[in-house]
Amino acid sequence: MNKIEVFFREEKNDSESNSVKNDILADLGIKLNALKIVQCYYIEPELTEQELEKIASNLFCDLIVQEYKINSDAEIKADWLAEIKLLPGTTDNTGNASMIGVKDLLKRNFPENESIKTSKKYFFSGGTENEINKVCREMLANEIIESFEIKKSGE
Repeated sequence: MNKIEVFFREEKNDSESNSVKNDILADLGIKLNALKIVQCYYIEPELTEQELEKIASNLFCDLIVQEYKINSDAEIKADWLAEIKLLPGTTDNTGNASMIGVKDLLKRNFPENESIKTSKKYFFSGGTENEINKVCREMLANEIIESFEIKKSGE
């Protein structure tokens, strides 16, 4: 399985990350030094490096404000990392739309059992493990359809 991670360039305004950081302070009273969100695509079909580059640069990423990593992790300095994924059996609408885009872009079909799964990684600077757990449980993850894992960043 291949992975593409997409995130905003350091010098560009990441309105989603800024908005979530402000909401965490307003709703939960938890002050973070920084928050960065990374969109992850886990790609089941076997693709060449050239195809992965084409998908990342033409479909998943706005190269003016974003950058991407293929089969490696975004290098973001933070204290904590939380990844939120859909539970097995839950429809991944973003993944399904991504698969349609990949088929159109590469002009080929894939077996029905191959798909693209998505997740979001949240990189937190500041906060304790208990606070990050509270943020995930109360704001970021819907535990009926999603799971989350918190790690010390860099582990």
